[in-house]
Amino acid sequence: LQNILYNPQRKTLSPERIVETVARYYGVPLDQIKGKARDKQVVLPRQIAMYLMREETEAPLLRIGEALGGRDHSTVLHGCEKIEREMAENDDFRRDVGALREMLYTDS
Repeated sequence: LQNILYNPQRKTLSPERIVETVARYYGVPLDQIKGKARDKQVVLPRQIAMYLMREETEAPLLRIGEALGGRDHSTVLHGCEKIEREMAENDDFRRDVGALREMLYTDS
């Protein structure tokens, strides 16, 4: 855990890499993550991507929204807050997001 939290040789993540990794993890096509789909199978991974981009990059909300098909900054903020609430209430979900975060730094 400490290596993930502080590691000077840690990979630099781009918003695009995060979106691609989340899409692959959940088996959702990239065009759906970036598209207009609003069904739960697409929305949840999209919101997780928003959350991870906000936490793991220095990208502003506007840039995160652009990486996800041109979404508004308020949509990104809402998505991040929803994931934070779910992580606070659901241990399994928090572990899934943690595993996904680790994948971002270990996958080549």
